Formats: sequence, structure tokens, C-alpha cells
Amino acid sequence: MTTTLAKETTPSPPSPYRFSREAVMAQGNKIRLSDSDPDNGLDLYCYNRCSNDDPRIVRECRGVVFNNERIVLKTFPFAIIALIPSLIWYSPPFLMLLSKTC
Repeated sequence: MTTTLAKETTPSPPSPYRFSREAVMAQGNKIRLSDSDPDNGLDLYCYNRCSNDDPRIVRECRGVVFNNERIVLKTFPFAIIALIPSLIWYSPPFLMLLSKTC
């Protein structure tokens, strides 16, 4: 008598996250070219809008500079901003800004 054991299958690991110019460009209108220096091959990209629900690549694209295909600088990571009522009370310029946007 022969016993055949079922093969155990393990899920393949997720593909490694890779931040690249190609991945940035694949985001369409979520990320824009903010500035460019064609003489030196430099391009600055930034997201248009971002929330915690956006993909990781969008959240990491706030001021990223490429030299052709190579990342030369990543700045200003996405941060969740919490509004604390007591701080708003002491910030008249913020109240003026808030009243214009709401």
C-alpha cells in the first residue's frame, strides 16, 4: 500500500517594495513633476494630495529628487496631522486659514 501525502504549499512572500522612478511614474496624476533641471538630469516629484489611505509609494513621494533613474534625495515624509483644539485657539493665523478653506 502506498500513501501519498498532500504537498504543503506555502504562500510566496510578497514582492519586495521598490521605490523607483518607474513606480512613481506609474501613479499617474497622484504625483506630479514639481521642478526640473534638464541640464543636470534632475527632477523633483511630489504628491498632489495624500492621506493615510494612499499607497505607500504616494506617501513617500513628498519631495523626491531623481537624477535620471537614480534617487538622489528623499525629503519630507508624509505625516498624519492631528488638530488639537487648544492649539488652534492660540493660533490666530491658523484660524484665518481654516476659515478660508472650510
